[in-house]
Amino acid sequence: PKTMHHRKLKGRLESLDTFRGFCLVLMIFVNSGGGGYWWLDHSAWNGLTVADLLFPWFMWIMGVSMAVSFKARREQRQMRTQMLHQVVVRGLKLITIGLFLANGHHMYRWRLLGVLQYFGVSYIWVGVVVLVAGS
Repeated sequence: PKTMHHRKLKGRLESLDTFRGFCLVLMIFVNSGGGGYWWLDHSAWNGLTVADLLFPWFMWIMGVSMAVSFKARREQRQMRTQMLHQVVVRGLKLITIGLFLANGHHMYRWRLLGVLQYFGVSYIWVGVVVLVAGS
């Protein structure tokens, strides 16, 4: 019998990947009605549920991922201009995907700011600030 050799991906932070996967599973449940559980529904105004924490958790995950990625790219001697280009392209992709997922083909009544758009704008903003400031 052949044995499978699991190759660990170089530079992956498994705890972050696990947390990201956990958040994605929770997000699927929240977006599908939460199965009737109160804690998988957004609180009306006063209060806090698990559903209310998903967006900040994803923002935190994005920030940690950026720090790890930028460090690895600096160690590879990648130029800042190339990193800036990649940041802007990735951010614009998030914004574009968010626009089409949220709005479809109804261009006359588009909702411009949604979750993916916020991620894209934040990614570009933070990436540019970090790379230009030189940290």
